[in-house]
Amino acid sequence: MAAPEPPPTTTVAPPPPEAQAFCDLSRAYAERVTKLLPAFSDPLALKEILSETNATIERAIAAAPPEVKPDMVLLADTSKRFVVELEKVNFDARALPTEVLTNFQTPESKAAAGRLQVYNRDVCGIGAPGPTSAP
Repeated sequence: MAAPEPPPTTTVAPPPPEAQAFCDLSRAYAERVTKLLPAFSDPLALKEILSETNATIERAIAAAPPEVKPDMVLLADTSKRFVVELEKVNFDARALPTEVLTNFQTPESKAAAGRLQVYNRDVCGIGAPGPTSAP
């Protein structure tokens, strides 16, 4: 009886040089975003993570290739407005009214997030299957 063959692996090519800085910042952003949900119960941690996340977004806008720059600008605007709402409740996310959260889930922001996800997967290798994909 032959041993089963290992599943095929996919190697993601490195991003083109002109996209490298943006891809690096996208990875940093993705890592910070994974820390957001656990921080929602800790106002100080949430404030710190959002500050770091927004700084990364601003740097990503500067490095963004033209095809995703408008989406990054929309993401930054949405994130800044979210921080303003959190400031009103001293970063206690549990005190945010439900409508505040739903107001940020517009068709435009969902479409922008989708385009960024595709770009990050296809160009940056973020979320792509294989050994070289970002976590």
